Amino acid sequence: MTRVHTQSRILQTFRALGVVASDVPVAYSRAGFITAAIGKSFQVYETEKLTPVAVSAQLPKKIRALTTVLHKNQTFCAVGRDIHVFERVKETTILQGHSAPITQLLAVGEYLFSTAEDHTMRVTLELVNSIEFADNFTPTVLLHPATYLNKIVVGSAQGELQLWNVRTLKCIYSFKVYIHLYTMTTTLTTVLYFQGWGSEVTSVAQSPAVDVAAIGLADGRIFVHNLKFDVTLMQFAQPTEGRVTSLSFRNDDKSPWLASGTSSGDVILWNLETQRLQAKIPVAHDADVATVLFLPSEPVLLTSSGALRSDGMVCQILSASQDRSFRLFHTAREQQSAELSQGPLLKKAKRHYDFKLSPIVQLAAIDTRENSCGNFALVGSQGGAIYLYNMQSGEKRGSFPTAATAAPKLIKSLTLPGASYVSKATDGSLEDKHTAAVTGVAVDVLNETVVSTSLDGLVKFWSFSSHSVVGTLDLKSPITQIELHKESGLVAVACDDFVVRVVDLSTKKVVRQLRGHVHQITDVTFSPDARWLVTSAADGSLRVWDLPTGKCIDFVKFKHAVTSLSMSPTGEFIATAHTGQVGIYLWANRSYFENVFVDKEPTDAIAMGMPVPLSEEEMPLDVHVETAAAEEDRVGHQTSSSGASDLFESPIGTSTGLVTLSTAPKAMWQSLFQLELIKKRNKPKQAPQAPPLAPFFLPTVRKEDVRP
Repeated sequence: MTRVHTQSRILQTFRALGVVASDVPVAYSRAGFITAAIGKSFQVYETEKLTPVAVSAQLPKKIRALTTVLHKNQTFCAVGRDIHVFERVKETTILQGHSAPITQLLAVGEYLFSTAEDHTMRVTLELVNSIEFADNFTPTVLLHPATYLNKIVVGSAQGELQLWNVRTLKCIYSFKVYIHLYTMTTTLTTVLYFQGWGSEVTSVAQSPAVDVAAIGLADGRIFVHNLKFDVTLMQFAQPTEGRVTSLSFRNDDKSPWLASGTSSGDVILWNLETQRLQAKIPVAHDADVATVLFLPSEPVLLTSSGALRSDGMVCQILSASQDRSFRLFHTAREQQSAELSQGPLLKKAKRHYDFKLSPIVQLAAIDTRENSCGNFALVGSQGGAIYLYNMQSGEKRGSFPTAATAAPKLIKSLTLPGASYVSKATDGSLEDKHTAAVTGVAVDVLNETVVSTSLDGLVKFWSFSSHSVVGTLDLKSPITQIELHKESGLVAVACDDFVVRVVDLSTKKVVRQLRGHVHQITDVTFSPDARWLVTSAADGSLRVWDLPTGKCIDFVKFKHAVTSLSMSPTGEFIATAHTGQVGIYLWANRSYFENVFVDKEPTDAIAMGMPVPLSEEEMPLDVHVETAAAEEDRVGHQTSSSGASDLFESPIGTSTGLVTLSTAPKAMWQSLFQLELIKKRNKPKQAPQAPPLAPFFLPTVRKEDVRP
């Protein structure tokens, strides 16, 4: 009987790292929870430790806006032209009616306001009413002023601000900007006013004082305005930081501050008493700051943006990106994740770029190696040579070949006056360098051999001590990737002809040729035991190869191409990074938890979905992470139990303090069915032996009893 595979043989979705928010502003509830949109789903975080407590199912499209209603535990998500309504994390209904994509959502009491790109706003209560704005009024932001009954403020892309009565569906006032002109020679005062602020209204925030709101514009200006008297109380400007993306007032009665987010990623704090700049957090995010939010009655500022490891459950991942960030992700404890590229903010810098690294194009990490000369780093060059650097001093310590670096005495004669240099025998090793750019460098486990690859199609083997060539292998195709498994001495080489070749370091010969990819290979990695080789290509495909047989045992395809991949040191997880995605995605290795059948080589790729950003291991035992599937099971059980009396009831009860695994990834609980096999594998080969007995009291010898 032919076995038909409907899922990956090796990969099992686990979770995503580094994806906690998008460019959609987060929604805060007074119960201490934050709802953040992440692509096609949303997560609920508790504000004390910023750990997730609930995650929704995937929606058909990306979430464009969201808002929450506390007393009903409802979340409204704008997806295209529809509004999906969730009760906790279970979808209950879909509100339709807009003829254009929705841009803003606002929930006030029983009202739900939604604006769309076609200059319309729908007011949903028991009945649905629509408001059509003029062609020269494009709504951008919504605000319900405190104590204003049945009224909302609507900002526009044209810079105008209007106050609407949602009961009568009429505009009752248009706010004006007053400019006072004083004449120096007379006491005459001229007052001019304009309809609007002359720039797009991008953010509106309610202040702790009644009738006062902050208005942010696209040109960087911020107005603190009295809505009742239509008077501007104070004005700020941030012309160099870009548009104002979000505003929030501090309301803990300690410091009268106003926080503003910018399109450059900076966060600025304004002092309302002195009407001056209080502080600036440069490059707080790598993209537009979607949300700045002072938590109520706390000196805590929360910001969000859409810009963005040893054993299985305590695994750390190093990642680098061209967004100038170098990060450490912890798969079990998000609190231990950190950005390693951020410089000290207290250090004075001429530009905010001084706090960051330059855009990172390549990353290499290895366990510390120490010898009499120190630790070294090898860097391949565009000209075909390889240069050796000391990690402690950062100084150059030679090159491969040696002729690529000038002799020290020659450098001294050119830099110091009066010094002379006597030419010795000509070094002809310059011909040994690559004739094209170097694409990969690796060092064996004994620090004896250096392997280098280049676009000239050559694999060169160098002596680490003498810097001379000890072997050359011509693969007849430009080489783009290299990966060395140090324990086995196998080198995986990816070529431009879409073939991955495995080279044995001891014999310097090709031992395997893996064919199957039809597009450029983006990355390769070995399993810890060097039995498998995982490769990815630019067409989104990923293949797992069995090296002893040279056969492909798994073939999957992603929507976004894999740009980098790595396997954990124990082989439990595979980490991937994808084009257009800022997160790192973890996949559990099925063979680590169960028997995997590889009876036939796959011919068709299996489409894989992306993992959900969920981290159950961070939760305390009294916090339960809910998913949409779990919520449906809970509701379905309650419904069926009301009509049936012979259902099984657990004698333990339904205590919330019990530890459950029903919402955990399959890779976490699947091994429970194989406990006997795991215990058998982990059983020590030799029985433990008791230590030799020692007396409880050690005998002592007096000094006078000592005889020479």
